[in-house]
Amino acid sequence: AKRSVCFARSCPPQILATCNGLDYDSARDSCWGRGPFCMVIHISPKRIFTFLIGVSSALVLLHILGQVSRLAFGHGQLFGLVALFSLEEETNVPSFWSSFLWLIAALTAGATALLSRNAARRDWPHWTGLAAIFYLFAMDETIQFHERLGGLFAKLLRLQGLHASGILYYVWIVP
Repeated sequence: AKRSVCFARSCPPQILATCNGLDYDSARDSCWGRGPFCMVIHISPKRIFTFLIGVSSALVLLHILGQVSRLAFGHGQLFGLVALFSLEEETNVPSFWSSFLWLIAALTAGATALLSRNAARRDWPHWTGLAAIFYLFAMDETIQFHERLGGLFAKLLRLQGLHASGILYYVWIVP
């Protein structure tokens, strides 16, 4: 069954309540003539799932091929492709894919917060909080501020005469 979601800025809340969860044709009819900001977006969970699994699987496969090339054949660089698709490195295709997924999660939670607020539901602050957390995860994946904080905390520990070791070796876990 097709699923649909209404995103609206000018639609009355009752239209949003009746639109969400309906099939595509019914949702489109509910939003018809309600203004330029009332629209129905068709969402196919199966297609989205297939796309996400396909891209993630391709990235894992490229990582495995890069590691086989590096370990079995001694081609550690392979024109930069090994590092470009390595799941162990930062600022490459898999890390940007991860950041994209966190950003999509943030946008989805934000849209849910907006819809919940328009429908006068009490859970919209929770969705807003989740959207903010997911956005921070996306930004951290991109600009790696937890690694920078880890270096700062390691320096602070050394100034105090302490040394990060054992489970606290990765000092960014503590803050």
